[in-house]
Amino acid sequence: MQMVMLGRLSLNGEAGILAMRKKLLAVAQRLGISSIRSVQLAAAASDYAKGATQSGTLEVQVSLNRADATPALCVDLLTGSPITKNLPRVGFDRVESLIDRQNRGWRGFCEVDQNVVAIAVLLGLGPSGFVSVTYPRSGASF
Repeated sequence: MQMVMLGRLSLNGEAGILAMRKKLLAVAQRLGISSIRSVQLAAAASDYAKGATQSGTLEVQVSLNRADATPALCVDLLTGSPITKNLPRVGFDRVESLIDRQNRGWRGFCEVDQNVVAIAVLLGLGPSGFVSVTYPRSGASF
């Protein structure tokens, strides 16, 4: 699977969760995902993050999967503690569990239009320039 990392964010608190929610919404809409699906996706990730950050820090990784026939926005929600809550499937086309030696969590996939991905590639939009949103309070950016 060819993944292009768009951003990474460590969350531990309400300000971080709010910033993550706004950033996911902006990324999804910029990739041509409908407004309703974008809001659902951001809300599902935010709801999961609220529970996960109570037991520690949550790592959020946003990437674009370009290898499959249908490209997808991938949202990884990773924590060092055991998974206690399922990621809501609303807003995502598919959700799968992630478990490795250090992290556990969920990856949500939301299909995006092939043409939007092609335009992003042609414009050279990658990890540093794809979406640049900075929130002064949290100091985080995608």
